[in-house]
Amino acid sequence: MAARIAVFQELAEDIESPTGDLEVLGGQFSKFLQDVDRGVSALLEKIPEELKSNDVTASEVASFLQSMKYLADNSEEGLGMLEVMVQNIEPAEKNSRSLRRPLRNLRKALTLIADGREVMRMWLKKIETIKNDFPAVAALMEDPAPHG
Repeated sequence: MAARIAVFQELAEDIESPTGDLEVLGGQFSKFLQDVDRGVSALLEKIPEELKSNDVTASEVASFLQSMKYLADNSEEGLGMLEVMVQNIEPAEKNSRSLRRPLRNLRKALTLIADGREVMRMWLKKIETIKNDFPAVAALMEDPAPHG
């Protein structure tokens, strides 16, 4: 038992700094995504007005929305895996007092990053609304041919 405690203590010391750094990076990612979300949300909200006034074409909008959908769809898988990691860390965090703090830091960092899924899911909902309101955009998004 003493050997196991010593191994956990050594591991905790080894991962303390990297997990603390990751927590800081997770916070930076979260802030960056909030900034990006403000811009993307503003663009998505402006699209219906721009389409109605013919300031942009359905093709231009479809191309932009396809890019945003591609980003969100690909992020969904990767960020979902982070959520699984968070769930797997929690039991380990409770089993070792020496690992508790670095594992908590790791869990917090991964949670901050994984929470980005919700932001991107909101983008997808807004994209679906645009597609429903503008069938020409929806039709172009279904067409596999490039738009320009």
